[in-house]
Amino acid sequence: TLSEFGLEKAIRSYMEDFQEKHPEFKVQVTLEPDSKQLPDGVRLALFRILQHSLSNILRHANANQVRVNFSLEDAAATLEIIDNGVGFELPASWMELVRQGHFGMAGAAERIEALGGTFTVESSPGGGATVRARIPYGEAQGE
Repeated sequence: TLSEFGLEKAIRSYMEDFQEKHPEFKVQVTLEPDSKQLPDGVRLALFRILQHSLSNILRHANANQVRVNFSLEDAAATLEIIDNGVGFELPASWMELVRQGHFGMAGAAERIEALGGTFTVESSPGGGATVRARIPYGEAQGE
């Protein structure tokens, strides 16, 4: 789906499926069409971030709202996943999570950084969470 239809359509389809399976969630999706212009590695990395973030929200957040934003600007693709859940205390480094057996966030950060991007998580107890991945593409990546 990612290669054939682009990231925007894959995210839209995934979120429609998520909403159908989890009707207790209020889902808001704001997506820019990518016209299949993103390199396959960028599309796959961002889609995996979406999947992992939603899995974490279902498992840990105790949320009932999720917002997904995807935009293309300044030759970079940005994906944000925002929830209204219980939030959590951010570790000083991703290695702390790895030591506790939680590999997902560290793996996500590594995947995005390997593509020259940035991966950030903002959260605090009681304050929900925002996961943001930004990856340059095209000329910014030397393609």
